[in-house]
Amino acid sequence: MYYTERKDDSMITAAEQLAQLAEELGCRVYRNEPLCEHTTFRIGGPCTVMIAPDSVEDLSKLVRFSTEKKIRTLTMGKGSNMLCADEGFNGVVFLFDNSLGEIEQIDDVTLRAYSGASLISVCRKALELSLSGLEFAYGIPGTVGGGVYMNAGAYQGEIKNVVKSVTAMDTHGNLRTYRPSQIGFTYRGSRFCYSNEMIISADFELAKGSKQDIEGKMKELIGRRKESSPLNFQMQALPSSAPKVSSQASLSKTAGCAAAQSAVLRCPKNTADLS
Repeated sequence: MYYTERKDDSMITAAEQLAQLAEELGCRVYRNEPLCEHTTFRIGGPCTVMIAPDSVEDLSKLVRFSTEKKIRTLTMGKGSNMLCADEGFNGVVFLFDNSLGEIEQIDDVTLRAYSGASLISVCRKALELSLSGLEFAYGIPGTVGGGVYMNAGAYQGEIKNVVKSVTAMDTHGNLRTYRPSQIGFTYRGSRFCYSNEMIISADFELAKGSKQDIEGKMKELIGRRKESSPLNFQMQALPSSAPKVSSQASLSKTAGCAAAQSAVLRCPKNTADLS
């Protein structure tokens, strides 16, 4: 049968306590926020609470509290490649869209980008500094966190090829930094798909290059991307021959997903380049 979110009064009470703590820390807090406002497919019902943390320190406190209170949590960036149920999410969503989005130059060829930074903005920063290696990611509509999580890639390039290290937070709010060999990158996947850790930042090791050549490559690839997958596709991603359905539930049943046991699903791997 089609999965329906089960409302739990204790969860709502604990989520409200977390929301109050977040407000005390100065974070942006939204109650009963529609997930459809934060997904590229524009679908998804309300979450109990949505929090946009302003610092890693604040996030650590919030994560520790949510673990102690056994609050269900979900991390979102720009919401690309996410299908959210009409029933919403009974728990707390940590939103990294623009929050925790800093980009820093660590040395001559290394950029550190935090989870909420868009991949496009990191590509532009690399161009500004005449650093080559991220041209393939220009136009991928996702955040650094999402890109590392699923090893985003396009045009023979992948995140794993330029990552020097990744820092993640566990469910107790502790930080750990991983080398590429420890991340377990696969085709559109990584250890973070299974580890229940939250990606905080990534260091990208690039190479000095010609700004003109880098910009030329970026323009070439964005042109190819526009031809094959218009950047304003959002709900236009379904083919014109797709069956007409009356609701998301009908679409789920049509696709054979009636037994899905999660309110949040990721798109199939063959569409993952758009994360």
